[in-house]
Amino acid sequence: MVNIVGGDSVDIKHFPYQVAIIKLEKLWCSGSIISQAFTLTAAHCVIYASSPLTIHAGTTFWAKPGSVHQVDRNITYGFEKYTDVAILHVIEPFIFDETRRAIPLFKIEDTIKVGTMAIVSGWGITETGELSDNLRAVEVPIVDRQACNISYSGIISDSELCAGSTGKDSCTYDSGGPLVIDGRQAGIVSMGSGCGGPIYRGIYADIAFFSEWITRQLSNNAAHCVLETLDISLIIHAGTSFWAKPGSIHHVESSTTYGASENVDVAVLRVTEPFVFDKKRQPIRLSPSGGVIKPFTIATVVGWGSTEKFEVSDVLLAVDVPIIDRRLCNISYHGNIAISEICAGSTHKDSCRGDSGGPLLVKGIQIGIISTGIGCGLTAFPGIYADVSYFHDWIMQQIYP
Repeated sequence: MVNIVGGDSVDIKHFPYQVAIIKLEKLWCSGSIISQAFTLTAAHCVIYASSPLTIHAGTTFWAKPGSVHQVDRNITYGFEKYTDVAILHVIEPFIFDETRRAIPLFKIEDTIKVGTMAIVSGWGITETGELSDNLRAVEVPIVDRQACNISYSGIISDSELCAGSTGKDSCTYDSGGPLVIDGRQAGIVSMGSGCGGPIYRGIYADIAFFSEWITRQLSNNAAHCVLETLDISLIIHAGTSFWAKPGSIHHVESSTTYGASENVDVAVLRVTEPFVFDKKRQPIRLSPSGGVIKPFTIATVVGWGSTEKFEVSDVLLAVDVPIIDRRLCNISYHGNIAISEICAGSTHKDSCRGDSGGPLLVKGIQIGIISTGIGCGLTAFPGIYADVSYFHDWIMQQIYP
């Protein structure tokens, strides 16, 4: 495992994304909160863990958790050389406050100049050779990859970053922790040779390189809204512009999914308390079976998901997006868009994290269900939606069995 050398003690309120990963009640690795259900860490923290992992969040002191979260599954990019990235799913969602907050991630188009100062944080071994009880952080410069490769005999790949200086570095037990630039996570503590020595710099997984994969895991599929919460009761807030201030509350008593394999991301929820229709609660008309939407048709997508500020919106937001020709969309997505899916979006106009399952509308008719995509608002990658017309008959069978 890798730790902070040459750093200072810091308060979790300044690093609310930081979490400690615990194995057998001892510090094992670090990680970062990237959504209410997921934590980012290094693959080797998962591969080498022979016991269940627990996450301590919302705390400056790793052994005194503000909240405890059990890890129920993990997703690794693969732990081969140069692919030291993993995502952990927690059973108990993170409740965001001043000590727990998701960190925005670098995107595929982001580049980092040599010499840029970054911050790495963790509870790992310090100059004294002991673990730190208190969260620590140190500022380190990004190092030229070619220069870093001279020290490491050419093993540093395009999927990795080098950072550090003499006496300032991550170290043992900092593995999986975040390397942050201007408030966004640029890297994941991976490995190195020694800690803060004069020759070898710390090696980090490059978030920008893995950003598309990370995004796919977070927004994998809208049946995923149901399937990923099978052990947690779902509640619906209706009749409100503000998601946290419901006009009415409805408990979900059952769910039916078409399936959660690729390209079939649709689910129907049945509530215990029926909706009472008024000016704030009304059923929406669905696109009929066989309905066709022409490319360039302007549609509207609605939700409370992440905005340009990388934060969930308190108030309901809507944006107009053009329908994209499926053939063009398939060029970007390497042929993975099925006839059961619709593509829509443009640069800086898109659905995003937290919008999954929401409606795509044309003239008051729901034509799509927010499903997945790469990034949010990227020119080359429009959002992907389940095509309501394709699933129309199945939906009707669930409503009127």
